[in-house]
Amino acid sequence: MKKIESIYVQIAGGTIPEPEVRESFSGYFDTGREKTEPSSFNGDIQVVRYRFTKTIIEEPMKIYHVRLQKLWEEGDNWHHKDPLEKVALELGYELKGNFGDKCRKDQNN
Repeated sequence: MKKIESIYVQIAGGTIPEPEVRESFSGYFDTGREKTEPSSFNGDIQVVRYRFTKTIIEEPMKIYHVRLQKLWEEGDNWHHKDPLEKVALELGYELKGNFGDKCRKDQNN
């Protein structure tokens, strides 16, 4: 079984995946609430089908690094620490400072 690389590894390698297309009777994409059959629930009638195309917006790697650093500095949930470190590694970025530094500084003022 071939291991699928994360989206971050693909982007760092210069590969942008093909757009993903889904069809559903609900207006939701990628939430686990896609419906393959018409439905009626609590007055919410779903008889119209939708087609969604999920496409990655190509941006410079620096943009991803800035966003990661901001999430790192403003982190207030320790469950996010390891995943942020993993994505930074996959994108070849070294996070600066300690997790949640800005969050703790803001709380002390």
